[in-house]
Amino acid sequence: MLDVMGVLQHHDAVSGTERQLVADDYNWRLSKAVEANSFQYAKVIDELIQQDTGYSSKSIQWQQCLKTNGTYLDCPIGKHQDDPSLVMAVVVHNPSSHDVSQIKIAVPKKEYSAKIFDKAKGEFVALESPTVCMNDPTSKDQEDQ
Repeated sequence: MLDVMGVLQHHDAVSGTERQLVADDYNWRLSKAVEANSFQYAKVIDELIQQDTGYSSKSIQWQQCLKTNGTYLDCPIGKHQDDPSLVMAVVVHNPSSHDVSQIKIAVPKKEYSAKIFDKAKGEFVALESPTVCMNDPTSKDQEDQ
């Protein structure tokens, strides 16, 4: 990852003046580096979550969803869309220096409950989260959306 970050600090990558072929190469290098580091990243996330909340993923490894404007089918959760007893934990990591007060998470079913960890109380508390239902053109059964 450090080698790739060094390459991506080249003046072409920073200013965006490179040719498309070079931009594609930078993108490929970065995606491979993220993929190669995903196991270590998952371990760090698990340790931090366990320190803050006491929650551990136990035998399940955290997985990343790298899609920005996708559906839940683009993420690891998409493999479990037909599981009626699905329970998932979502960790949101904001690497930006800008505070974010809202996030959007695509979920497979329109009926769900959400909790958030309240550091002041030291426990998970119910979270009001509005649901916006949209038809998913890739879905087999439009009525479940």
